[in-house]
Amino acid sequence: MNFFARLKDTRITKSDLFYLLGKASLSVLFCFGFGIVLGVILIVVSNFVLDKVVQRIYGVVPLNS
Repeated sequence: MNFFARLKDTRITKSDLFYLLGKASLSVLFCFGFGIVLGVILIVVSNFVLDKVVQRIYGVVPLNS
């Protein structure tokens, strides 16, 4: 695949793409499965929890506000 061959020049890995694809597909699944309002609430909560889990596991802090 030409797309993955171009990734060698960047810092983005295949696991980063899988993570982002999974996050986007989970967001769409929440909106279709639970409705727009509850889906958006679930997306916000799941993103917050996932960010806190990643921060706790890897011991990192966000660089943005």
